[in-house]
Amino acid sequence: MKNFSKGFTLVELLVYIASMTVVLAAVVYMIVNAYGLYSTMLLSSRADRAAGTLAQVLAAELRSGLSIDQSDSVFGTPHGRLVVTSIINDVETESVFALDGGRVVMTRAGENTPMTPTDITVSKLLFTQIVTPTSYAVRYEMDLSFQLDGETVTKSYPGLVILRRSYE
Repeated sequence: MKNFSKGFTLVELLVYIASMTVVLAAVVYMIVNAYGLYSTMLLSSRADRAAGTLAQVLAAELRSGLSIDQSDSVFGTPHGRLVVTSIINDVETESVFALDGGRVVMTRAGENTPMTPTDITVSKLLFTQIVTPTSYAVRYEMDLSFQLDGETVTKSYPGLVILRRSYE
């Protein structure tokens, strides 16, 4: 007569616990990697949006610009300053773009408007004036830096804008 017992043996339970531990460790590893990728993409896209917004404002100001104040602007240095005279609502207005504490600030009518978020540092704002016989243009380069996993990541954003009113 054979005696069959019902249930699991101790060895079977240990094998089950060990295999579930391996599976759980793999799932936790994948979740941690996915979160790291998510935070990388989030910060990178945030820097891209900040640079895109700044580029749009610069382009709008420069395209409506009449002239560039060369005596008050700083060209060819990483901490550039650009002073543009524009027509806004039929009024001649001066806009200043400059670095202030690692942020780009636009000053118009004595009011300072930060153009970049506080957690993203602008490490370079370089303006180059391009003068042709028919028009003026400004080439700009921005380097935005942010912290990611204890490391500083820097992305560069170049652009070129022609002063539309300079050739009309």
